[in-house]
Amino acid sequence: MTDFKRTYPVLLCCGAVAGFLTGCDTTSYEELETTEARAGAFSVALTSEYRQFAKSEIDQYDWPDQRHIARKGLQAAKGQQPLPEATQGWRLQDDDKAVLAAHRKNLIHWLNTDARQTSPIRSARAQARFDCWMEQQEENWQIDHIKTCKDGFVESLPDISQVQFAFDSAVLNIKALEALRKVALDWQNKPGELLLLQGHTDKTGSERYNYRLSRKRAFAVKNSLIAFGLPQDHIQVEIWGKTRPRLERLNTNTAQTNRRVEILKF
Repeated sequence: MTDFKRTYPVLLCCGAVAGFLTGCDTTSYEELETTEARAGAFSVALTSEYRQFAKSEIDQYDWPDQRHIARKGLQAAKGQQPLPEATQGWRLQDDDKAVLAAHRKNLIHWLNTDARQTSPIRSARAQARFDCWMEQQEENWQIDHIKTCKDGFVESLPDISQVQFAFDSAVLNIKALEALRKVALDWQNKPGELLLLQGHTDKTGSERYNYRLSRKRAFAVKNSLIAFGLPQDHIQVEIWGKTRPRLERLNTNTAQTNRRVEILKF
């Protein structure tokens, strides 16, 4: 995250310049090594992931990033649930920034719809691998490391897509039906373990009304997917109403965007 980490890192910790010794501080990692997470399965898994990540940065003499990751590991151990890295904190090419930002939105959505509780190990791995991808992409020279981190993230995060609805409607339009047809075809070509359907609404109306509307939307999608040949016993439905909006989308009509059913393929 800072320039000096890529300039003669070994010399800095050999004591060549005493003023730089603080840059090689591994105090946070040493504390993380002996800290036992006790705040639930996600906390335990994320602490372990960050511990391994920080150690790999030490092995590469990347002192600033090992310290940053170790501190996130300590937060995780305390149950504070540090968020995945945001692109604003890293020097990235514009194309890389756009790709990482899009994946982060999906990761944040999954975490916010209880992935920490329902898939603690998998979601912790996804978060740590995403942070690893971000860190390696900024350096942008160890191609094999970038690929390893990215592939690990993609394998851990479910495939996420969505269909949208008109205002106050649970009717699937032609575009939505075509999207669901593609979801069904993808499942037939490459079956997964589970298809999770999450019903959502915009903020208009009461919580009770929106719960019912998002339920209608989710079951409209489920019935359509079954009609397209998906096995019913591999489909699960979650109802979120207006409680989990995607607020981070820019240059879009947020209300329209949130009239949706998210489709997560595991």
